[in-house]
Amino acid sequence: MQKISVIIPTYNCANILKNTIQTLIHQSIGFENIELILVDDNSNDGTPEIIKEFTNQYENIKCVFLKENSGSAAIPRNVGIENASAEYIMFLDNDDRYDLKMCETLYNAIEEHNVDIVMCKHKVIFNSQFPDEKLIMPDTSFIKANPKENETLLNDIYMWNKIFKREFILNNDIKCPHSLSEDMAFIIKSYMNTDEMIFLNNYYGYFYNVRDSENNKSTINSITESKYMSILDGYYTTINIFKEANREDLINLFMKNHFITLIALFINLNSNDSTKKRILEELYAFKQYSNFYHPLTEKWAEFFNKNIEKRNFRLILFSSKIINKLYKLEALKKFYRQIYRENK
Repeated sequence: MQKISVIIPTYNCANILKNTIQTLIHQSIGFENIELILVDDNSNDGTPEIIKEFTNQYENIKCVFLKENSGSAAIPRNVGIENASAEYIMFLDNDDRYDLKMCETLYNAIEEHNVDIVMCKHKVIFNSQFPDEKLIMPDTSFIKANPKENETLLNDIYMWNKIFKREFILNNDIKCPHSLSEDMAFIIKSYMNTDEMIFLNNYYGYFYNVRDSENNKSTINSITESKYMSILDGYYTTINIFKEANREDLINLFMKNHFITLIALFINLNSNDSTKKRILEELYAFKQYSNFYHPLTEKWAEFFNKNIEKRNFRLILFSSKIINKLYKLEALKKFYRQIYRENK
């Protein structure tokens, strides 16, 4: 039996999937110790053929082909969990990569400390500019903490830089809601059901690939009204998780960082003014529902935050157009990338 089940949701990723799988095949823990589960969300670009090619080559690869496209990674991830058989579960996106010692490092940590979750740091790269793959001894220094009492842990809402006990996920019925922010709700529910986890605070085990070139954009860089509302649905689900756990005291602590994300996504929204105004009304309603009135740390975001509270939507629409145009300038985009790297 394999030690870890690694779940990769796939969709129209024929040009990059092989390289992603290779980072698992060359893991220092030994690929024979990994159960790879590929769940394809009804791709139409040749991805299924690549999956079948690997499945025929390796006995420890499972594949599931969904008959209809679900529109997000949520359902594929849930299907992956249902098909997992190893003691531990990890997640990997189809355009990202693991460090070559990622699986071994997280596995050793969760075995040694007997916790439900182990987390590491990640590095942001742009447009598949991955570093050369090298086997380097990781820094395994760690912090043991309760995620409900540690702001750094609470605000790390990614599924792919962690390892989980499969039993912990199943016993607490932790699933991804059907939205584009499915990982956030999954992680917050995980946090609400554990009092102790390990954070490998000096180990960068995951390479997160942001695609922002004109012809190849990640979801976060190609926002439509339907995508935005799907993301907002995930935030409502997350707020309800806090409420159900009787931890409404954590909402402001959590949202003071994540409301900045909602504002940034609004600025990148590809819609007309009437649509954007409707979304601003939705953001206003969300602030009331979550009872979130904490000031934001970034001045530009606080400007939008305050004007949403005051419903000064015309001013917001005008300002967002200016910022959106400035961001599209290549010089400012490079500057933004550098800041993004430094803050991760």
